[in-house]
Amino acid sequence: MSIGLEDVTEERMEGAPCPHRLRFLSTYFLWRLREPSHGYSLVEEMRKCPFMVSLKPSTIYAVLKAVENEKLVSSSQKTAGGWLLKVYATTEEGRMELERVRRLKMPPKLVEFTREMFLGKK
Repeated sequence: MSIGLEDVTEERMEGAPCPHRLRFLSTYFLWRLREPSHGYSLVEEMRKCPFMVSLKPSTIYAVLKAVENEKLVSSSQKTAGGWLLKVYATTEEGRMELERVRRLKMPPKLVEFTREMFLGKK
């Protein structure tokens, strides 16, 4: 059975974020995985992000699996230091989804908030 992003819900996983946060997280992964990375490095990045402090590694891996099932990211395995790592990368379909999201019109106040809070610009 394939799991999609719509299946990653609070009912399916204890401590799962709300659907909007899941969509944000999946979009972040599409952007972040333009440069291939293994799952554990994403878990570590999320631990350092003040907006994602409640995310468990199982939630991150479930979202990765969901976007992989949607063909937005692909995975491969490699060995490093004796460990078998699953490396994720954004697919062409994932890059097209990122472009679609970029073209969305954000409300002016949300743009202002993003610039001020994350870019330090007023």
